[in-house]
Amino acid sequence: MKSQQLQFQEQRITELSRQLEDTIKRYEERLRNEREELIRDSQDKVTRVTAEKEAVEVKYDQKRKALKEIETNLAKVTASMERERAVLAEKCSTLETQLKES
Repeated sequence: MKSQQLQFQEQRITELSRQLEDTIKRYEERLRNEREELIRDSQDKVTRVTAEKEAVEVKYDQKRKALKEIETNLAKVTASMERERAVLAEKCSTLETQLKES
């Protein structure tokens, strides 16, 4: 009887050991799959964020160049208007002088 009981316990131990090994393998497989998925997700996010960053940098450079062009044009227009104002002021002064002399 004790031999049978011992044999049964050994079988049970063997079965539980096999179940434990199977469980460990499934756990490791699941862990590996989740790790791979996490790495893929992280790489996708890095790729997406990098692409967005590059797009924003391009847009920033375009806006910066446009602003610089606007500033240049404004400076040209301002200088032109100042010259025109000076010419008109001179003409006005000349006309006032001519009116006083007449």
